Amino acid sequence: MKTMQNGTTAIPTGSPGRPTTTTPGSHPDGNQPGPQPIERPVVVFDGTCGFCRKQVARIQRWDHADQFAFVSSHEPNLLEHYPQLAGEDLDAGMRLIEPGGAMFAGADAVHAIARRLPRFKWLAPLYRVPGMKQLARLIYGWIARRRHQLGQTCSPDGACRIDR
Repeated sequence: MKTMQNGTTAIPTGSPGRPTTTTPGSHPDGNQPGPQPIERPVVVFDGTCGFCRKQVARIQRWDHADQFAFVSSHEPNLLEHYPQLAGEDLDAGMRLIEPGGAMFAGADAVHAIARRLPRFKWLAPLYRVPGMKQLARLIYGWIARRRHQLGQTCSPDGACRIDR
């Protein structure tokens, strides 16, 4: 990951063989202002959160087919590019926007991502087991509320800082 001059972090969004980067003011499907047609699912995440960036990096490693684009929820033109996010509490969790316009939030987004990744596809049906969706949403909410503490980095002398 690369720190930009304005202090934000550019998140690599492509596969290792085809890296692309979404930086503030850019768009994963082009640099045109305004709503863009979505060619692949877009994961909108808290780009200021160390824990969240680590999870995005994991998804990118597992996404060998380069199925997803990734955009920080702090991108300046986010609502211009993705008007369906207007009114959404993006601090409550990630969003997955489908090319057809469907949007998933939090644990539901994790499920929608998992069912596309060969490594986790076998787990996806468990989400339909009675009670599992509710449990997953509770766990996701707990993690989302504590994501900045979970993203702590500590030095060898034991001093910790929270990534924000």
